[in-house]
Amino acid sequence: MEPNRAGLSAALSAAVGWLESGGSALDAVESAVMRMEDDPTFNAGQGSVRRADGSVEMDAAIMDGTDLSIGAVCVVRDVRNPVRIARELLDARETLIAGENAAQLAPTRSPAVGPTALAGGDTVGCVALDTAGRIAVAVSTGGLTHARPGRIGDTPLPGCGFYADSFVGGVAATGVGESISRTLLAARTIVALEASQPPQAAVEAALLHLARVGGDAGLIAMDRTGQIGWSHTGDQFAVGWARGPSPILHVEIAGVEDTHG
Repeated sequence: MEPNRAGLSAALSAAVGWLESGGSALDAVESAVMRMEDDPTFNAGQGSVRRADGSVEMDAAIMDGTDLSIGAVCVVRDVRNPVRIARELLDARETLIAGENAAQLAPTRSPAVGPTALAGGDTVGCVALDTAGRIAVAVSTGGLTHARPGRIGDTPLPGCGFYADSFVGGVAATGVGESISRTLLAARTIVALEASQPPQAAVEAALLHLARVGGDAGLIAMDRTGQIGWSHTGDQFAVGWARGPSPILHVEIAGVEDTHG
């Protein structure tokens, strides 16, 4: 787990730099996730695992909790930072673009490298609150090892793998994508936060629904006041957070299991 901790620390530093310089929550979460996509320790971007046919296909999403704009991409190939493409879609009418049509939006094309000796972690994600009270979330994954080409997990699906609402809070999920999608873990967490449940209670309650479908998952959440909570059902789950005079950053990286995404 030491490489995971080092990568998490670097991601936190990158995002905190944005917040301390007056950057937005969107800048912070994009910066954190990009740093993790560039680190082959994690199953995202450069560390993405391979599908059954040997290909690398990635999913990513970003959401602005202020206006509820969403940018998401799925099954993209030959892209260094999928979350950057997702950010490009925030101002578009479309919220989710797949495959080559999404990859064409990338500023630069660069094949993802995978797998490596360290690759095989879960989805990476970040939730941030900035000094203006804006909440944003970003997530990215290389998917499931040996999955069928074209398989899409929970990561690019709002209400499943992520959600943000600056009037309520933000949440990011990691784990077995099919189980997360079936139980709408992000949506359940947001509904609990809207009902004034503390983030810790909200994520713990949401994860109880996994018993119906099986599979492991982890959640991080933050409410509009900056309270945070996280919980997981698996054995490996790394979390980091940073708090300033006003801005708050919460970054999650799952551990070393390679059966999720």
